[in-house]
Amino acid sequence: MSPLSRLVARATLAVSLLVALMPAGGRGLAAQEPGVAVLERGPELRRGIDALAPDVTPHWYARYRIGDRFVDLIQVANPLAGPALWPVVPCAERQLRSADGRIFYHAHRQGWSLLVLLPPGDAVGEADVADVCRFVHRFIEELLLFEGLEAVRRGGEEPMFPAIVEL
Repeated sequence: MSPLSRLVARATLAVSLLVALMPAGGRGLAAQEPGVAVLERGPELRRGIDALAPDVTPHWYARYRIGDRFVDLIQVANPLAGPALWPVVPCAERQLRSADGRIFYHAHRQGWSLLVLLPPGDAVGEADVADVCRFVHRFIEELLLFEGLEAVRRGGEEPMFPAIVEL
């Protein structure tokens, strides 16, 4: 075996070991950091928003893990009438609305909107609201960056939700 072949074989083994030792494909460590949101599921095209039942609105759904909690994110192609009337939540970066402190709504100036749903049953405090504010702001920044970099995209295709959102 030539010296170059041995070097390639060792490098391949080292990379294989690193990948094998990474928990959950490298996502486990990031999911434990409270300042990072990790995409766990999605985006998936769905119809009907359970939190707004009865409803048949088509939307893109994703689930993110922030620390040891999950948040569900729904992106809708248009503004939503009901949530647009909810009280404003104090956020520095983006205007959010919420009727109950568990479901947050943002209407973007480009015409689409987001819903962020916190898990039911958990106590929601000011720190959780601040996390949602930062998450929505950073998610939108990343989403717009990805859409700006995308060369060709026809309407209705799967959006490029960021896999990791640093808060």
